[in-house]
Amino acid sequence: MLRDIRQEDEELARQKNSWGATLLLTLLWVNFVYFWIRVYRTTWASDFQESLGLLSVLMIGYAVIVTVWIAHNIRIYKNKGSRRGVRVARDVSKADALQHQISYRTDPRTTQSIVIEIVNGQKIFSRRAAEREEAMPTGS
Repeated sequence: MLRDIRQEDEELARQKNSWGATLLLTLLWVNFVYFWIRVYRTTWASDFQESLGLLSVLMIGYAVIVTVWIAHNIRIYKNKGSRRGVRVARDVSKADALQHQISYRTDPRTTQSIVIEIVNGQKIFSRRAAEREEAMPTGS
């Protein structure tokens, strides 16, 4: 019975949100149409031609930028060839920028969740222990 009352309350809340969203959306569309009518009434042919010119310049500029970017990528492809896989990051350093010695208890490239701790001046990468809350199913 308590579950039925809770479901009814949730349904009423959804209906209220739906009405509010519909009202807000309707008001926004009325506002949109009103301002476009105002723009239409106060716009002259010269304004329209000027805005078309600016839009054309922007489109041409965009086309030039995209063309240059594509040419740049083609040049890189011709110089290096196609990719053969994901680039492997190799860390050959034994210390970080703060001169902490680095120790790996897990592989940070393959472990999904790691903990980084500094203990006695040593930076330790280890696998994060699963917490009890994550292992237990939630729900009531």
